[in-house]
Amino acid sequence: MNDQVRELLLDYNITLHEEGVLGVEHSDLEGPDVPVEDYLEHTRWMVLRMIEHPDEFDAGKLNRWLGFVQGVLWMNGNRTIQRLRDETRGICE
Repeated sequence: MNDQVRELLLDYNITLHEEGVLGVEHSDLEGPDVPVEDYLEHTRWMVLRMIEHPDEFDAGKLNRWLGFVQGVLWMNGNRTIQRLRDETRGICE
């Protein structure tokens, strides 16, 4: 993981922390009745996992997890598509 990716993940962590989101693994979430907060908690858990255990993430896994996190941030209104593009343009080269 390069320094740019780490800085981006730290920023995502701050964004979620400032909303009061805890980092809790919820791998079994499914269905329309799951509170949004549970999805956000799992997303922050993913961000923290990438920050704290970078050796577990080859380029493919890192890109999948990063894309998932970005999708949640977009759906939650934390980022626009354009901002996400700008943040990651050239970051994994």
